[in-house]
Amino acid sequence: MDHPSSAFIDYKDYTARFKFIRKYKDAVLGEATLIKDTVLNRTLIVQEKTIRSQELFEKEIQICEHLLKLGNCSYTTKFYGYTYRILPISSSKSCNFYQIREHLDHDLEREVSLRLKNKVSWRFLFKINYDF
Repeated sequence: MDHPSSAFIDYKDYTARFKFIRKYKDAVLGEATLIKDTVLNRTLIVQEKTIRSQELFEKEIQICEHLLKLGNCSYTTKFYGYTYRILPISSSKSCNFYQIREHLDHDLEREVSLRLKNKVSWRFLFKINYDF
């Protein structure tokens, strides 16, 4: 299985750089894994899929290339790359395919405390315009 994409991350580098935090249920991705980037100290989310054919593998790479291009948009979560691990027990070329993405913490209480800590005014959020 080739990896012609610029978004490819070698699996050995992946296991050395990223550390498992916990399993995670994402509203969009479903079952996923939270990992910690030990180099840049950020939390990322990984979606894992089992790929059982060369055609599906190539389709996943095309999807990753598309996600990489969308990563420059401000309204999407950033896509960092992908890696894969060939399964040793399978007779065919099956692999686990990992998509690595930005994880956005949606904890409102934490966001409020960070804004208060940084002394950001929240009054603009509650300003109601009654002019009709």
